[in-house]
Amino acid sequence: MRLAGYALAVVLAVDSAALAAEAKDPFNVDVQFGWQGCVRPMEWTPVEIGIQASLDEHFDGVLTVSNLQGTGATMTIRHPFVLTRGEPYYRPVVTKFAFGAPQCQVAIHDARGRACWDRDYTLWDYRNSRQAITVVTGADLLIGTAGRNTFGLTHLAKGAHSLGMTASHYRMGAAAPQAVEDDAEKERPVGQVFVKEKLLRYLPWDWTAYASLDLLVLYDVEWSALRPEQSRAIVDWVSGGGRLLMILGAHPLPANHPLAAMVPCRIGPARRLGVSREALAAWGCADTDTDAVTAWSLEGGGARWQAAPCGTQEPASASGPFGFGRVGLLAFDPAVVGGRQRENLAPFWIAQAAPLLDRRTLEAGALEEKDRNYYAYETDETGRGTTAVLDYLLDIPEMQPISIGWVVLLLVGLAVVIGPVDYLVLKRYDRLPLTWLTFAAYIGLFSVGAYYGVAAMRSGPAQVRAVTVTDIVQDGPGGWSCCYSGLFAPASDAYRLDGLGPRDWWSAVSPLASDYLYAYEQEGGFRRQFVPLRAEVEVEGDRARARIENRSDRPILRGCVYLGKDRGLVFGRIEAGGRQDVKGTPVGIGLADGAPGPWVYDLPLGEEPHAGGVLANWLTVYLAGGIYPRTRAIEAYLARGDAVVCVEYDGAPPPYVLAGRRAEAVNRWLVRVVVTPRTQGATEGAGP
Repeated sequence: MRLAGYALAVVLAVDSAALAAEAKDPFNVDVQFGWQGCVRPMEWTPVEIGIQASLDEHFDGVLTVSNLQGTGATMTIRHPFVLTRGEPYYRPVVTKFAFGAPQCQVAIHDARGRACWDRDYTLWDYRNSRQAITVVTGADLLIGTAGRNTFGLTHLAKGAHSLGMTASHYRMGAAAPQAVEDDAEKERPVGQVFVKEKLLRYLPWDWTAYASLDLLVLYDVEWSALRPEQSRAIVDWVSGGGRLLMILGAHPLPANHPLAAMVPCRIGPARRLGVSREALAAWGCADTDTDAVTAWSLEGGGARWQAAPCGTQEPASASGPFGFGRVGLLAFDPAVVGGRQRENLAPFWIAQAAPLLDRRTLEAGALEEKDRNYYAYETDETGRGTTAVLDYLLDIPEMQPISIGWVVLLLVGLAVVIGPVDYLVLKRYDRLPLTWLTFAAYIGLFSVGAYYGVAAMRSGPAQVRAVTVTDIVQDGPGGWSCCYSGLFAPASDAYRLDGLGPRDWWSAVSPLASDYLYAYEQEGGFRRQFVPLRAEVEVEGDRARARIENRSDRPILRGCVYLGKDRGLVFGRIEAGGRQDVKGTPVGIGLADGAPGPWVYDLPLGEEPHAGGVLANWLTVYLAGGIYPRTRAIEAYLARGDAVVCVEYDGAPPPYVLAGRRAEAVNRWLVRVVVTPRTQGATEGAGP
């Protein structure tokens, strides 16, 4: 009885000490993942971290966020910060989440590196098929919003569903990947619509945080409340392929605001516009008594900017391309005609999103509840493109499996030495009992020989291999580049990279074995890039002329000027700093011509004119993660009548080198430049 009393006292003492230690913990940390918990695997995702602390003085520390990125790869993001006494600290960071990753660790260290606070946030509970995050699939549509959201936008998921496009619905043709015509494969996968809000002050500060969104809606926001970092992030994201819809209500967009640079038209004074009863009925507002709205006038606009009425007598909405993305503008607040209909207002939002979306689209009708597979994630077309590029990067002779012939030869040699040779030699000297020692010696010698033999066969110089695709809209907001790279270090895995820019984003990437993810595969990141060439294109009747100026310090190996989906002009080598004029009648261009195309690229299965080997699966390179959104934008530019100049550079260096170590460097660098021809013969159509 006395022993039980002692045990109870010990337990109570331990619990009291634990509670006291917990009570003394000065840090209170709040972490929010994704867009209200919505995360798209293999895409950059925001993480909001708020810190409050009861401290007697300021605290210098380092905030770290660490989680799995791929098989054996972990991304750790570190942010130094200063916590002022009595003041909360807010830090938005951006990371990636692998499908099925068990947890994410957030920690705080002091200036000396000592751990002051840490916690592992469970992302996936396999025991109960529960997730702390909501996985957004390739068929789903993720919409981020900020502002008022008073016209049924947050209820869009109850009145609409999404249609996606997966890799199984694409084929690689002779000129470009195109939708299959077989009716059995024409059906597009159905997905859910997620509409997730963020307070204006919590919008991400870096463009990568918007990468998982299909559409961002800024609904009558107070534009002056946007921080410069937030505005710059949105502009960068849209220019790289993002989609933005701005709704002007009581707050018109100021002409000097950073977001106004994406809108070529001028926003004039407000005026009263009538709204047709047919439009109101189509929006689900047939019972409203309002028949007019107050809208800001939209004046001017560029050649690619298309103004249109929105159930009104005069244009009250407009949309057009900005870089590789699209921007939409609605000049009035639709809530003035009602708003209590909630999900019945889905047709209105479908009409507003239609000019902006292409890869995933909105359709009317609520999606029936269905079971979701918690253990498999169906990849989209970018999965195969990423895998094709990585197959090329991993195609290194030193990494190939050892031939079975060497294994058989080694085993036969060992059997001969241990058997007849050892027996005959020891018998000759009458030392057969020593076979126990000689047997062990032979095993050791052959093991050492096998180890160093394989090392000699597989040893070679360190190699840095890369595939880079740079996309540019000439006279647009700038260029974007996606680089997939790999490192072969045969002697040691202790190396340091040199040459990385301060704003370069990198992440682990792994090839996919199938169309489904069951582990921790990731896609590559992308970054801003300079403009290495400039082109001028003229079209006169059935003839075309182009002047290509190479502004890079590397020669152009070959290229072509596309004036349609599969026709254009082919040109050859252009030295660094040189220029070339090419003219003639545009001809059909196929893979046999060996010229880089805007969608697909293949090389003849012969000798390469420079080092690097043949990229056998190059057909899908432009579908890879980080590249595909701009590929779709380039398709739309071509459909509208613009020209695209595609070139490959010869011997371009990789984006980084190994510090203090020599390495062979191979970089396949492709550049696509969208150019507006000088003629007026461009066909009207939708932009990207």
